[in-house]
Order: sequence, then C-alpha cells, then structure tokens
Amino acid sequence: MQLALEKVAPWAEDWCVTINREKTTATLFTLSAKATPGKLTLGDTPLKFEDQQTYLKVTYDKRMTWKQHIMNAEGKARRKLNMRKLAGSHWGANEKILKSVYQGTVRPHLEYGSSSWATAAKTHQQALDKVQNQALRIITGAMKSTPIQKMEQVTGIPPLSKRRDCKTMVQATKHQCTHDHPMSDRLKKMSLGRLKRSSFALEARALQKKHQTEMPELVEPPSFSLDAPPREDRQGNLDIQTSVPYLTTKDEQSNVTKKALTLAMLEERYKKHGYGCILMGQPQRQSKMEERGCMSSTPVESGKQRLYQQASTVQTTELRYKH
Repeated sequence: MQLALEKVAPWAEDWCVTINREKTTATLFTLSAKATPGKLTLGDTPLKFEDQQTYLKVTYDKRMTWKQHIMNAEGKARRKLNMRKLAGSHWGANEKILKSVYQGTVRPHLEYGSSSWATAAKTHQQALDKVQNQALRIITGAMKSTPIQKMEQVTGIPPLSKRRDCKTMVQATKHQCTHDHPMSDRLKKMSLGRLKRSSFALEARALQKKHQTEMPELVEPPSFSLDAPPREDRQGNLDIQTSVPYLTTKDEQSNVTKKALTLAMLEERYKKHGYGCILMGQPQRQSKMEERGCMSSTPVESGKQRLYQQASTVQTTELRYKH
C-alpha cells in the first residue's frame, strides 16, 4: 500500500491534481482483533486510520459486518415513511398511489448495493424488512396483527429477501459472463472454507444450486465485434407527410370531417404500403396550438375489401393551451 501511495504523490504533482490530505484516511480490513495497522504516509503527511469508509454511498466497516451501512439505510428509509401523511383511515391517497410512493422513494434506500452486503447477518437484514412491513400496513391500512404474507399478496410487493437473492444471482451471472473479471474465477473455484464468515461467492453458489431447475443450463455473454457489418437502413421507405388535402386550420371543420379527409388521403397515397403515419402541428397566436395525428395500421387483403386490424389507431386530437 505504501508503494502505491509513493506513486500517487508524484503523479498528482505532474498532472496538477491537489489531494486533500486531511480528508484522506485508511482502513485495515481484517477479522483479527490483534492485527495493528502500520504507518502510511502520503508525501510527508501521515494518514489517519478509521474503522469505516464510505465509497459510492456504501459504508465498509473494518470487519465487513455491514452493520453501519444497514443502520444508515434504515434511518434514511424511515425518514421517507412520511407517506403516512398522504392518507388516513377514510381519506387521502389510494393504495395505488401509496404503493408507487413506497417503490419510488423508500425501497431504493433499502436495496441500494444489496449485492455487496449480501453476506450481512440475518438480524441486520431483518431491520430493513421491518421498514417494508410498516410501509405495507400504511398502504393497505391494515392492523399490526395482520399477517405480512397476506399484505404482500394484496399489494403485489415481494419480500425484500427474495429481491436481494435475485440481485445477488444477477450480479453473479454478470461476473461469470465477464471472463476477464476477477470474480469470474472465484465463482468457478471452490472456496477453501477457512473463514467462518460467508462470502459473495458462497452465497451466489448456494442460491444457484437452490434454483438450479429454474435457471438456464448455459449462460453465454453477448457477442460483440468491431468488424460486424453496419445495421441495415430500416428508414429507407420512410415517408413524412406534413399536410392533409382540403384540411384547414380553422374550426369550421368538425372532427368527423377531419377524420374522413385523413382516412381518404391514407387510402389514396398509402394503399400500396403496409402502414402510414402523419403528424402535423401548427402554433396559433402563441395562445393555442392545434395538433392532429393520424395513423393507419397494417392492412389485410380480404377479396376486394381492405380491412384494417386496428381502427382505433386512427386518432384526431385537438390540444388547446391557454395562458
């Protein structure tokens, strides 16, 4: 580590990069209580040793218990649980709105970086589960004695434990597909089992073995080559039409008339093509704007008649914006 620091200091001077040496600290990650950190210096400044570090909003403690990170995540999520103010017993937002608020503002704090702290103790992870249980009671308006599984079934919100397992398996699959990644070899090799504490590789292999029947037999990384042929031009037959004959911008024509004129133009100009699309907009007096869009779906030949599979795709809309 000291050799790396000795290379960083001259590199920063050559590239005119100023390192805040007062905020630069070090942490010794070890399970041994007898291990003592050595002396590290950045230039002439000795570095301070701390028990934890925060990187990309994930807190790493020196024994990798993830307790401090989970406590921080729990605190942030509970502060976001003020969604209870949005609804009461007989008033306020409905279940759908409360569910969207929880999934958008509360649950991201409970799951951030879950694949990295998958080895945390179950007691620490249960602290996050309690936050979701409280949110389920707010969403459903249920009592404290209501079974959690029933609330999960009613709201359609899966347990956090299942989502964490899913993210761990997805991350492990990404490592296996990336052959030059250091974790790719660790996931393939058997662990020595010297440590009592679990690891990401052990957790991932246990989950893959548990869900072996549901997973594909072989996962291959997507192929990519710089010599691949360019993508074909799929817009060669694109035709843009910005006007409809006999269609005026005045309000004297009804929507039925506008629709009939548009359909007649589509039938006349695009009867040989599979589909046609027209979009037209024109501002007026900076106070209102009219926009009309017309689309015809793929025609199907049936004798001498031309049938359209989706007549509802033909739309004529008028938008007015008032200041």
